[in-house]
Amino acid sequence: RLAQKSLTDSKFEEAMKMLLESLKYGNDSKGLFVDLYKCFLGSFNKDESARLCLYLDKRFSDEIDFDQALNLAVLAENAKFSKQSNFWYNKAEQFFGLPPSPEMFLNLD
Repeated sequence: RLAQKSLTDSKFEEAMKMLLESLKYGNDSKGLFVDLYKCFLGSFNKDESARLCLYLDKRFSDEIDFDQALNLAVLAENAKFSKQSNFWYNKAEQFFGLPPSPEMFLNLD
């Protein structure tokens, strides 16, 4: 809970220390890694966030739903990590298929 509060208050380094301590004691849940990813995004750590992005996809791909993928895409976009943002947007789109292209609306009779 303290890590969540620190994350909410944008105290990313503080939250990261608590989350890593929790990991050391055996908590290796999806939520922990998602929160760590948010810490890396919030602290603009591109290399670590990229590694964790791949880890999240590899280990928890089937557990990440549309809302969570969309949320992670927005956070990555806010951090100006366009490749990671695009990755999460593409993951979110997989739940519904690709959106219609703009050209579809230009061909009106």
